[in-house]
Amino acid sequence: MSDLLIIDAPSVRKLLTMPLCMDAMKAAAVAVTRKAVTVPLRRSVSLHDGSGSLLLMPGSSLGPDTYGAKLISLHAANVDRGLPVIQGFISLFDHGTGAPIAIIHGAALTAIRTAAASGMATQLLARKDVQTHGIFGAGVQASTHAAAVLAARPNVKETIIWARNEMKAEELANKLSDEFNTYVRATNDKKEAARCDVVTTVSGASSPLVFGKWLTAGAHLNIVGAHTADAREVDTQTILNSAVYVETVDTAFKEAGDLIIPEQEGVFSRNDIAGEIGDVLLGNKSGRESDDQITLYKSLGNAAQDIHAGWAVYREALDKKIGVSVPF
Repeated sequence: MSDLLIIDAPSVRKLLTMPLCMDAMKAAAVAVTRKAVTVPLRRSVSLHDGSGSLLLMPGSSLGPDTYGAKLISLHAANVDRGLPVIQGFISLFDHGTGAPIAIIHGAALTAIRTAAASGMATQLLARKDVQTHGIFGAGVQASTHAAAVLAARPNVKETIIWARNEMKAEELANKLSDEFNTYVRATNDKKEAARCDVVTTVSGASSPLVFGKWLTAGAHLNIVGAHTADAREVDTQTILNSAVYVETVDTAFKEAGDLIIPEQEGVFSRNDIAGEIGDVLLGNKSGRESDDQITLYKSLGNAAQDIHAGWAVYREALDKKIGVSVPF
């Protein structure tokens, strides 16, 4: 009989600091590029009435001595209910015996690891002297991405938030100003947010919010929100103007409408991808080539990230004796 450790949301937030998770995302990105992980495409099943989806993301790694899966629900209407859009858990198993070793709160971990991946990309690709960060969206990911970019570039002096719901943007700006003791404000002008040194899109949009003609030379973009072939947050010109980095090329051209739609238009292809983010970490790609170059990281998320972040939480929980251990 083995023990199963249950790690709830407050414990995840306490244990999985942004620097720790960014390190885990670097390890995951390297593992993906080295093909040291098995990461099938996520499986998504729409609910019978179309009100939501159930997603399964399994994976196995040669790095951490574990394998597992994330099982989550997606209910967009939860925004209006004051509930998380994403709910579920990550399960980890011992690689040697197959014994389940942990169940980890999925929404809390996803909120941090998604932002940490963007923080990692910002650390690798953004100019060293960036001063402004524009965020599109005012949900949980907007909050964690503000933290991630500040962790990657502490010299950011101003964070500007645009969201369709202006009241939520104002509320989040006030909250983050207090939390990070930095200047955060809301704007109702999309162009203003798009002209920042770092631009992050974490919206629920299915059509472009950011246009290439608005961008500033030398900007870095984290494009996060859209994750289906027919949805995108940036226009074709943004993609054509940018050095585009992805987690994996294969997955990007199956799930990333930001790239698939320009491909369907006949103006962008796999050959135009600058590289996988793991290539930059391994030194196979140089990353940013000049201060005027626009760089773009298209984030989709993958099971390798969940496993590496989950393993980091699990090890911290064991070390600090946090979580509920039950016989299994």
